[in-house]
Amino acid sequence: MICRKLVVGLDDVLDDSKNFDCEACVHGKMTRAPFQKGHNTAKEHLGCLHSDVCRPMETMSLGKRHYFCTLVDDKSGYTWFYPCMLKSDFTEWFIKLNRLFVNQYGTHAKILHSNHGGEYVNASLEKYCSENGIELESTVPHTPKQNGVAERTNRKILDKGWTIIKDAGAPDFLWANAFATVVYAMNHTISSRAGDRMPYKAFLGEKPNVSHMRVWYSNIFIHQLKELGARKLGECGHPAKFLSYPETSVGYRTYDPVNHKVTIIHAPSFHKEAHACPNAMFETPADESDNDGPIRTVNEPPPADNTCHDMPSSPDSSLHLSPLLQTALHTPDMPLPIQP
Repeated sequence: MICRKLVVGLDDVLDDSKNFDCEACVHGKMTRAPFQKGHNTAKEHLGCLHSDVCRPMETMSLGKRHYFCTLVDDKSGYTWFYPCMLKSDFTEWFIKLNRLFVNQYGTHAKILHSNHGGEYVNASLEKYCSENGIELESTVPHTPKQNGVAERTNRKILDKGWTIIKDAGAPDFLWANAFATVVYAMNHTISSRAGDRMPYKAFLGEKPNVSHMRVWYSNIFIHQLKELGARKLGECGHPAKFLSYPETSVGYRTYDPVNHKVTIIHAPSFHKEAHACPNAMFETPADESDNDGPIRTVNEPPPADNTCHDMPSSPDSSLHLSPLLQTALHTPDMPLPIQP
């Protein structure tokens, strides 16, 4: 206003705006500096792994899990998923996974990029990484933007996972299996991080076969084996639901909503795709087994079917018998008429 002479009475005030430094303004008006987007992409697979542990779920999973953690390969975008009971379980899972990398791919992870949480900043993980030459990169506290790759991946898993749960009308305690199926599908679909390729193709170098993929929570039938109590006059197929793809077997992980049992089946019969059941009520099972992992359980034998299916229990009018024959059926001592 002084320079443009918009007011009068300030002619004696000097214009010192260039050297203006007000500490009170800093206290009252300071904002966070703009965040610089982008980072240098790793030049090789397993060169940098982004990781994050998601917040606890309100509903405990079928295998009694509350959290899940992810690892994302920076170059290919390939994602590994693991439901866990505690945040501290990440260290054990990462050590097992890194040993798998060394055995199958001949190299281990070079950099582990994560936030500054206690599941990453601990003596056990720091000791293992220092002994194996793995660099730990941590974000600045309260700055999740610096771990954007893992944060966005978890956000996608949550959004897509809850979407298919609500669309299929499935109970919320199956979230771990739904999220695992979402990650499986993400690794088999085109990703911009993989250069408009599938992360599976970018990481493993081969074209994936997706002919086995099915709609999650579809209605299926499981063949009852004699070893599991099948009867000659009993049911041969038991209804169940498609749950997820097992990690160590070629088949499907299925779920029986009646007895809350998880079974790995080689070739179930897919009957009909899942459809929403908005009025269905579900309760969390009281099963003590761990059903999120690849542990195999079997269904109980089907109940005995004592109903005779060869003859009707009483005469049926749909047989269109004559009144005389119907009377004879009710009176066995009466002789049948002789037709001329």
